[in-house]
Amino acid sequence: MRSPIPWDGSNLKSIAKLALEKFGKYNLGANQVRQRLGDLLFDYDLSFFLFNYQAQVRFQADRLFVNVQNARGTQDAEILVDTLIRAAECLGPDAIERFSFQAMSHAAFDAEAGGQGFFAAFVDPANHITEGGRILAVQHDGWPAPVRVIVEKSIVVKDGAFLTWFTEQTGPIALEAFKQIADKFVISARSLGLEFRFE
Repeated sequence: MRSPIPWDGSNLKSIAKLALEKFGKYNLGANQVRQRLGDLLFDYDLSFFLFNYQAQVRFQADRLFVNVQNARGTQDAEILVDTLIRAAECLGPDAIERFSFQAMSHAAFDAEAGGQGFFAAFVDPANHITEGGRILAVQHDGWPAPVRVIVEKSIVVKDGAFLTWFTEQTGPIALEAFKQIADKFVISARSLGLEFRFE
């Protein structure tokens, strides 16, 4: 999130040139960068896709939006963080006042019975509840916003879990901040009785 900036063609061109420079290592070409103009004041954006449409970067009047799908394992996590940092660098230092971070993951339990046992606690036949999950807000010491954690049954992994995390942070986007967020997400899962491990 940043202070809204009215449409300025020269500013958008500058961001586009920087994006080509910053994302050249990921084979971003000029013909992949799109500009959308609405009312030409605050309704505009500049966007592009990466990694065979698995990631989208979108610059808007008041925010930078980055969405990455199907990341798996540590190497993909490093690429994700690199993408976020490169996108932020296109706006210049300290351009972003606050950032929101949301992550979602399907996860398998160590044993099939583990998932069945975990989700059995939410079943209530008397009230016709056949399955359920939990929503928590976990406040960590020294962290500016609660970490919202949602766990429910996965529709992809048999007897697995689907977790969603959300939190906010202030200040510049940096590698250390993302490492802290990842740590907070893992620790927050423990509040659900889950030890979440990345591949």
